[in-house]
Amino acid sequence: KFLILEGKGSASPLPMIWTSRYSGSNSRLSLRSTESHSRHPFGFLGNLRLSYNLFMFGSLLHRTFAVGTLCLAVAGVAQADEKALIAAQYAKADSAFFQRNVAGVLAIATADLKLKGLDGKVSGRKEVGLMLQRQFKLASKINGSKTTIDSFVLKGKTAVATTTTRSVFMMATKDKKNIAVRATSKSKDTWVLKGSTWLMNASVSLKQDTLFNGKTLEEFMKTQKPAKK
Repeated sequence: KFLILEGKGSASPLPMIWTSRYSGSNSRLSLRSTESHSRHPFGFLGNLRLSYNLFMFGSLLHRTFAVGTLCLAVAGVAQADEKALIAAQYAKADSAFFQRNVAGVLAIATADLKLKGLDGKVSGRKEVGLMLQRQFKLASKINGSKTTIDSFVLKGKTAVATTTTRSVFMMATKDKKNIAVRATSKSKDTWVLKGSTWLMNASVSLKQDTLFNGKTLEEFMKTQKPAKK
């Protein structure tokens, strides 16, 4: 590429035409005059000064780009770090669920936790605790629970994670038959940073799939004998 610059040499009132060849990978521009330096003894100094100024401008652009790239890299590392901290909180809740520890599950949540179900009903921290107690009472065995983060967005001291939780447990019927329950749920959770700890402040259920002995609830109920009167 060529850059045409015009300027007047100190030894002549006639305009000097400088042409510059440059490439995108090199910020320094090498200049040459269309007039001979013997005719314009100060033309070389003018070229040198212009070359230096363009070089400094190019260096500034490269430094600005480098700083911007560094900031993006640091932001990416920060997001990865916070995501890992929140993933650890999910792991704690999964472990507490396996141990039937209601307080342990709720330990990752704020006091004003709000959970919105698929039916649109909103439950507070106390109601969530009662639901967990009922679920643990119905379960004859808890095989495990695992939550994975599908997407993560960090905005200062607030983070939003879309997750998938898979739980497996056994339920006993009145005639003492065990039913294998596999529940897969998706939710959008909002986390807030309290001091140095991330706590869940809200959760919105997006999807819920539950299988009973590998069947949907409707299919499973068709296999059950009517209760005796």
